[in-house]
Amino acid sequence: MTASRQYALWLALVRGELTEAEAAERYGVDLAAVSRIRQVAEQGALSALSTSDPQATAQVAAPPGLAAAVGVRVVDLLAGSPVFLGVPRDRLEALARAATLAFLGEHTPVAEGLAAAPLVVAQGTLLVIGADDRPIDLVGRGAFRASKAGRRLVPLTAARVAALPRAAVEDTGAVTRARLATGVPFAGAQGAPAAGRAPVIATTVLGDLLDGTPPRVDPDTPIESPTGGSSAGGRPPPLDVGTPLLDALVRMLETGAGALTVSRDDAPGGGRVVGALAAGDLPLPEQAGLSGLLDALGHADTVEALAAVVPSARTLVRELLAAGADVGDAGRVLAAVGDQLMRRLLAVAHVELGPPPGDYAWLVFGSHARREQTPGSDQDTGLVYATGLDAEGHAWYVRLGEWMTAALETCGYRHCPGGVMASRPDWRHDLDGWARTVRGWASRAETSRLVGADIGFDVRTVAGVGDLGTGEVAGRLARKVVDATRSELTAARLARAAVARRPPSALWGRVGRNPLGPQLRSRHRRFNLKRQAVQPIVDLARLHTLLRGGTEVGTAERLAATAADGELSPDLAATLVEGLRLLTWTRLSAQLGGADPGPSGDRVDWGALPGPLRAQFSDTFGAIRSAQDALRARYRLTGGP
Repeated sequence: MTASRQYALWLALVRGELTEAEAAERYGVDLAAVSRIRQVAEQGALSALSTSDPQATAQVAAPPGLAAAVGVRVVDLLAGSPVFLGVPRDRLEALARAATLAFLGEHTPVAEGLAAAPLVVAQGTLLVIGADDRPIDLVGRGAFRASKAGRRLVPLTAARVAALPRAAVEDTGAVTRARLATGVPFAGAQGAPAAGRAPVIATTVLGDLLDGTPPRVDPDTPIESPTGGSSAGGRPPPLDVGTPLLDALVRMLETGAGALTVSRDDAPGGGRVVGALAAGDLPLPEQAGLSGLLDALGHADTVEALAAVVPSARTLVRELLAAGADVGDAGRVLAAVGDQLMRRLLAVAHVELGPPPGDYAWLVFGSHARREQTPGSDQDTGLVYATGLDAEGHAWYVRLGEWMTAALETCGYRHCPGGVMASRPDWRHDLDGWARTVRGWASRAETSRLVGADIGFDVRTVAGVGDLGTGEVAGRLARKVVDATRSELTAARLARAAVARRPPSALWGRVGRNPLGPQLRSRHRRFNLKRQAVQPIVDLARLHTLLRGGTEVGTAERLAATAADGELSPDLAATLVEGLRLLTWTRLSAQLGGADPGPSGDRVDWGALPGPLRAQFSDTFGAIRSAQDALRARYRLTGGP
């Protein structure tokens, strides 16, 4: 092919008149030749630019007008980037018109002005270098990079990017990866939220809601509340005016109180009650069903009446997400509902079984303890009671464990597949029995039951009677787990368990970087979000917390604390937290959108996921494997997955 025809081909590609496939067909060459022509032409243009101006960086930038000429391709590029998921196309078109297209030479530092601009990569790979001259990130095709001061860009290959004005990006309402997991599908499925509704749950504090308006409930009016979580006298303690609305909602749910008093510490006399918040004051639609849910949590006294609580909680979570709540708040809300439901059930059990023979604590484990439940979570419960009971006393707690397990199943909590339920002897002991059990988890002879040390570290006290019911017993149990896992041998066994679940590495092509992950053949397109992605992140965070003797319970808090201690890099920890949010959002979408909130909502078809989500899942899977491989190297783990 003559040089002039090659140049014409390149111009057609640059102007967006032809795709590479169309150019190959029109000019009678294969795709590899088209790519080579493009690369040579761009390198020649870059070299010419550098020669003509010694101060110029080796890059060719097309002015904003060219973005309009290739409009459709630029809009498609933006639409395929995860951060623009859900942004209307007309707004993307406006952004494309304001974009600057740039062609970057291989291994040539990007000009400062362009490096400081937000951009989306159309082709090639960019290396991000921090202020300390250390590589900190790779930005590949379709990825968005927000500008950050002190960071440089170096193309590892010849690259094409669309640079975006900062103001234009802000005008689009584009979301970050973390923000992506905050309810876009829920809002999108129901249309735009009513004006003024979307941000209030996420941003408003009690003072903003009550300021200038008379309280709907007289502060001196008695407020009924069940025992458990309430202050003396049956009334929950007042909330400060600076409390976020979601925190107030969680307090209502975990106490069953339909109204809460509000105080102001800076008021004359200090801590003076200045108003009260009723459930109807919260900016939620009637279909959220909050009043009915609170009524059941506060007053229902039969298992049949409490069976309506879980479906109502799912409806409430769906409405909260549509109203702008963060995806992490779903777990908090569901855990608060579950806590209070169990307290009400225990009160019913005391009537049916008679009074307990001594002090006891009702425990929750796993996602419930971490406040990371989803609508499909099963029951993970335990029971600890005072030592020194006679046979009849032990029998009463056997009956309580069995009664509660059956009642929770009636209310919508499935049996735990792993048997973590107070109806099972392994999870129902007196204080001495729990001490022996924890030692057994860490014993070499009990390797098959090492799972106990995992889930046993994720524990909270929900309710109880006497000194054991105050909550301290859960902390004591967690500390026993830490003490029992101090040896290097036990740490290595825990590490092996933490790397046992590997995320997928190939789903119709390459997902992630490590070939050690399970391969999915084209005829098996589904994988399990919880088992292959969520659980590995939870396991990693738990193990690192155990190893350093931490006390954090939530997975995100554990990862952040581990990064602060230097056990994980901040970027890797942030990617895992971000990935967990994305996975939780995906699970909530499936479980809240279908009739069955159970395990089937965790099985996902890779091909059915939007392209941006597949790209983000790939990043998350790669981060999980990186953290797992670091543990494998640290403990010299061989064999296995």
